[in-house]
Amino acid sequence: MSTIHLITTCAKRKAGPVHDTVFPYHTTDTEIAYQQWKSLVQSRFTTCNDDIKETENIYCSAHWSTAKSIANSNSHICLWVISAGLGLRHSSDPAIPYDATFTKIGRKSASIWGMLTSDPILPGKVPSLAELFSMYRHDIFIIAASPVYLNAVEDDLVKGVAYLPCPIKQLKIASSAAYNGRLREYVRCGGTRMMKDLNANMTTLNIKHAGMLIHELGNGRYT
Repeated sequence: MSTIHLITTCAKRKAGPVHDTVFPYHTTDTEIAYQQWKSLVQSRFTTCNDDIKETENIYCSAHWSTAKSIANSNSHICLWVISAGLGLRHSSDPAIPYDATFTKIGRKSASIWGMLTSDPILPGKVPSLAELFSMYRHDIFIIAASPVYLNAVEDDLVKGVAYLPCPIKQLKIASSAAYNGRLREYVRCGGTRMMKDLNANMTTLNIKHAGMLIHELGNGRYT
């Protein structure tokens, strides 16, 4: 069985106090905001060892519990996080509690993601989705993300897709019909009926949909 990279978004709730590690949302200059943010995170990372946890233990939510459950169900699944504050994180990468979300960052999100990938804040296995796809170009990639987060990482993902020999078979994205970007052909949309079938809510629908896609892959129905 091919390795499956399950890539999902971060969660608002953190396992520990955020303190002053809050993204400077009101700083209008994107580069200045990023450098301020980088300084905040790195300062805490280097001075507060007790706050450092593996990424999989940073988040607290039904969404994140579901993601971990899916990843733990099969040794061939690797779990990754699209973090608005820390960039691309493998579940075992180091992290600290923080407050940053593309929902609040808004139009600057794509630029911030570009900086997170080109100038990473914390050490980690892989800095960008494009590099991840290039390193594991024969694997399967399942993404669970809202349109807001897809728009933020779209440029990075488009670069990554170019490395895949057969992207239409190797990449599926669980999201909603509100996304209408360049990756639309890879998106599988959930809805009210699926929410009921998967016993999901708006918070868990995308990740449970991703789990269903992985299950279908195991049953040979992944098309």
